[in-house]
Amino acid sequence: MQPTTPAGTQRRTLTADDIAGIIAIYGAAAGGPTLNEALDNLNLSFTLGGDGNWFPETTTSYYGGSAAQSGVIANNQSSWLQTTVVGPGNLSFYWKVSSEPNYDFLEFYINGVRQPGSISGNVDWQQKIFPISTGSHTLKWVYVKDQYVFDGSDCGWVDKVVYTGPRPMGKIGPFLPLLLE
Repeated sequence: MQPTTPAGTQRRTLTADDIAGIIAIYGAAAGGPTLNEALDNLNLSFTLGGDGNWFPETTTSYYGGSAAQSGVIANNQSSWLQTTVVGPGNLSFYWKVSSEPNYDFLEFYINGVRQPGSISGNVDWQQKIFPISTGSHTLKWVYVKDQYVFDGSDCGWVDKVVYTGPRPMGKIGPFLPLLLE
């Protein structure tokens, strides 16, 4: 990140994963979306992990012109995106995958428990809706590859993440309909 370097200084080259992480935090050059903007949710805080970080991209999306894409990974690796919410509430999101059918999956977990309906192969955008029970819950999307074949775009996408959680009560309690006499 310096305009000049002293002779003999070893320069570090940014990998695709380094670049994806920077884009996830700061957005792409020329005003590209941040990860939260790509997920259409500015209220949740997302963390990244695995062998390649998720990143915002603008070539494939369900809503708003951008989505989050799983990181670039090799065989026997995974890429995950997670957030924490407080329930009760409802979660909805759209997801899509392009992968080796029946071997490489886009999965969704609540508190470490894989939820039914993982997708694999070439699956277009689908909406998923999950009720969230009372308390704190970790929500995690994972793209995972097996040990053998690359197929399709070899990644998953998530878009339009909406969480409606508990609403604070006013000073006089929850809303009650007025009774007309």
